[in-house]
Amino acid sequence: MLASILMAALLLSGCISSSNSENAVPEKVDVSIKVIVNEKTIVDQTISVAKGTSALEALQKVALVETKPYSLGKFIVGIAGINSTGADYWAFYINKEYAQVGTDSYKIENPAELMFKLEKITNFS
Repeated sequence: MLASILMAALLLSGCISSSNSENAVPEKVDVSIKVIVNEKTIVDQTISVAKGTSALEALQKVALVETKPYSLGKFIVGIAGINSTGADYWAFYINKEYAQVGTDSYKIENPAELMFKLEKITNFS
């Protein structure tokens, strides 16, 4: 009898803790998003997103975004109706530094400043 009561208590405590974690509200962080074309800012918003949100998902909350799938991830080809051409591309900056990862790979964990800037492709040869 005592064993049955202990077993029931353990099962109930497991149910309670799992239901609490399922109902937990995700922690939010603020992210500033800027979109720049020809040195003119066309988007400048700060929003709150859940920790772990990708930069691409955050950008999609403030602007219409067009992407193309590539083997390394999604490549941005258009923001707010402005598409890149063969002579330029959408550069991605995190806290004013050129990003070393793609927009769909970068996960926001701390407050951040994201900038998307239409830049000319330069020839390095």
